[in-house]
Amino acid sequence: MRLKWVACLSLLLSLAVFSACDGKNEGGVTGQHKGPGKPAYGDALVVGSIGEPSTLIPLLASDSASHDVAGLVFNGLVRYDKNLKLEGELAESWDVSPDGLTITFHLRRGVKWHDGREFTSRDVLYTYRVTIDPKTPTAYSEDFKQVKSLDVPDRYTVRVVYDKPFAPALSSWAFGMLPAHLLEGKDITKSELSRRPVGTGPYILKEWVAGQRVVLESFKGYFEGRPYIDRYIYRIIPDTSTMYMELRLEGSIGWELHRSSINARQIHRNSRRFSTNTVILHQPTPILVITSATRFFQTGESVTPSHLLLIRKR
Repeated sequence: MRLKWVACLSLLLSLAVFSACDGKNEGGVTGQHKGPGKPAYGDALVVGSIGEPSTLIPLLASDSASHDVAGLVFNGLVRYDKNLKLEGELAESWDVSPDGLTITFHLRRGVKWHDGREFTSRDVLYTYRVTIDPKTPTAYSEDFKQVKSLDVPDRYTVRVVYDKPFAPALSSWAFGMLPAHLLEGKDITKSELSRRPVGTGPYILKEWVAGQRVVLESFKGYFEGRPYIDRYIYRIIPDTSTMYMELRLEGSIGWELHRSSINARQIHRNSRRFSTNTVILHQPTPILVITSATRFFQTGESVTPSHLLLIRKR
């Protein structure tokens, strides 16, 4: 399928310094430029990765590939915004007691799991209990073990009490919530959700071909609105040289946001060999990374690459 630019990417292009006359940057790479406009729905984002997810249940995931994909499928009660400040996600708001020992979360109403069931405080309670369960093989239980008690006064309220002040108490609830109606009373380590996850996030698992790709599709019922990017294609390419060549070859890849060890100097040195529709934004560190990816997929707003961002137009 032929991929096209969405207007939201023009916001990213505004970060680069190019000549408006001939469309060339200092590295000899050319590109087409459009003025700012409204984000448009559609298209796909292709991400190259040297690793394949092991599980898409965030509680059990121990590798970056798993977290990258699961992060688009699940939500936490809170999250970090683009300025690294905590804001509500599944929690609409929260109150902290004067002594700092009690956090009361007020959950969003009407949030749906991908299967249509409503997200409630029962899911938060289940996630907490399964995380601290000694039988659960997870590396993420320590923060929740600092909780003295957790109760749910109603379907949309969660009260968390700590024995003593705990600095990361609020941020620890950025962890992905799990669906109680699908996991309660079952062995989570044997759940089919590891390969067929059901979350509340902006994307739904469409396809997982082992050793090749993981394909996500936008969740039209997402509580923050339909994501602007329709599909997220996670290409599994273990060899970085192959990944680099696929990016160079016309027609082999649509958009590529690499999170790998491809050297930026290698790309800069060979930049004239890329398509004229390739745009490179250079930063000091030679790694290809995009920050705030989930927020970009959802809102189409501008994000600043922390290192180097390469986007290829198709």
